[in-house]
Amino acid sequence: MKIIKLLLSSFLIFHAFLALSQEKKIKNVIIMIPDGTSANVLSLTRWYQWYQDTSKHNLNIDPLITGMVRTHSSNAPIGDSAPTSSWYSTGSASQTGYIAMYPPADPKRDVVSVNPDKKYQPLLTVLEAAKLSGKSTGLVFTCQFPHATPADFSAHWYDRGNYGIIAKQMFHNDIDVVFGGGSNFLSSDTSVLTENNTKIIKNDISAFRNNKNPKTWALFTPVDLPFDMDNDASKIPSLSEMTEKALELLSQNENGFFMMIEGSKIDWAAHANDPIGLISDYAAFDKALGAVMKFAKSNQETVVVICPDHANSGVSIGNARSNKGYDTLSIREIMQPLVDCKMTTDGFTNLYISELTKGKNTKPDSLFIAQQFSKFNSKIRLTNAEIEEISQLSDSFLSVYTLPKSKVKYKLQSEISKTFVNILNARTYIGFTTHGHTADDVFLAAYSPLNDVPHGIIGSADINEYLCKSLGMKGSASLKDSTAKYFARHYEVFTGSNINLYKNDTLYTWNPQQLIFDNGKKTDKSALLLSKQYQLQKNDIILIVKKGSTTIEIPAYTNKIFINGKRGKDLKTVGIYLDRTNIFYLPKNLNEFFLK
Repeated sequence: MKIIKLLLSSFLIFHAFLALSQEKKIKNVIIMIPDGTSANVLSLTRWYQWYQDTSKHNLNIDPLITGMVRTHSSNAPIGDSAPTSSWYSTGSASQTGYIAMYPPADPKRDVVSVNPDKKYQPLLTVLEAAKLSGKSTGLVFTCQFPHATPADFSAHWYDRGNYGIIAKQMFHNDIDVVFGGGSNFLSSDTSVLTENNTKIIKNDISAFRNNKNPKTWALFTPVDLPFDMDNDASKIPSLSEMTEKALELLSQNENGFFMMIEGSKIDWAAHANDPIGLISDYAAFDKALGAVMKFAKSNQETVVVICPDHANSGVSIGNARSNKGYDTLSIREIMQPLVDCKMTTDGFTNLYISELTKGKNTKPDSLFIAQQFSKFNSKIRLTNAEIEEISQLSDSFLSVYTLPKSKVKYKLQSEISKTFVNILNARTYIGFTTHGHTADDVFLAAYSPLNDVPHGIIGSADINEYLCKSLGMKGSASLKDSTAKYFARHYEVFTGSNINLYKNDTLYTWNPQQLIFDNGKKTDKSALLLSKQYQLQKNDIILIVKKGSTTIEIPAYTNKIFINGKRGKDLKTVGIYLDRTNIFYLPKNLNEFFLK
């Protein structure tokens, strides 16, 4: 009997070891970013959900939480979305407004070590690294596609607001799946997408749902998508539906994929101090997480990381109204005013403006205002002072609403929305300390079939390290090596060559002694060999390198290269021209064209 038990034990140990040795490698890596989501948003959403259905005790994220993340900029404890998401994507801290780019030193304020020699260096992202390894790549979000977080994984610039340069890079960066908003930012540069057999879908949910093309850009609104609570899902897909479709398309690649999913407008609701916008859009994000986890647990080859890029608004359950009696407040008293809301304050503002401008452009009376407000929350009874405030703002708005692109009009609409938020919050026990970001640590959640998820209180660089490791890279060090390989300075790439820059119809000559382009001379397209095969745009910038009988031309912010005027094989990354330093950043091996 002892021999049988020993043999059985040995058999089980052997098979356990065999199973471990045959463990599948990770093929897919997904990072999910609920933008600007403070930890208290989870509590708020969980209570809201439970109050409406007591069988729902937990959110999808609850069993996955493993720790906290310290997020900040290179020179400030409170971070902007651009550098905080950029830290996740590149492993390097940066400054406000910087998209996957090394910051200049700020000695009096820097909270991390910054090398001044690296300023404005484009930094390779985990998405770009995944693409270079043969994986498919995807971005899913609810903002416009050149917005900070999607851009952080797919473009490089020092000004997050320069959508023209950012969008151009995204078109040329060969991203397989891009779902969200921003059809207004499509341009002639999107021809590169169709060249790569990428399907472009604009404002067509039927085409989106029936699409099987693994390379697809689907944009459903001119700018950002509506908040989930205000959305008509028969016309615009939810974050969850976009996520499911992205998983379906990306998983067609046998090598796996990398995807970033962002709940973009949780942050926007936090900025507005809109509690119902916060709750509903986080709930939509949590539903998308449910779809991701169903996929991940099914295929057992997927790592999932969930963490906000920063906290926002200092939201709390409890405010000045609950200073006394906070411990006797019922769940109904706290949650019912929120449950009574039929839409977000942003959604109601849009509806109110639409109804307001249908009339005879006269100051709205109290009956009109009360009738309209009931569409938002029929249980709130407006005071005379609140009605008068809305009326005055409405009258001012009507006086300018026909003016095109009026900043005053935008400001007044914002003031109307803020008034609606204040009216709601005066009836709730939800508090806010600011309309801006905060320096709070954010929650970390993760899943891996290898059970190797990060724990404890970690830094943003640790998130990048884990993503890199999961992708099979040697951590962030390998990402830095790849940055040096794919974003080298042009004068280090093309040594001993004649280098010129075509910009604004002017040809500049490279001065190696001063490391600048100088002696600009007015010229025309005839100075360019590529002009016959490349549709030159008004503001295009072209690097021109000559050596012997070979001329190389590279348009900035694209993956295009022309050799003696003929289109060459596309670059694996985009070429970045930095106007602040007069440096082009390019793959290091391009000098090989002169060695043939």
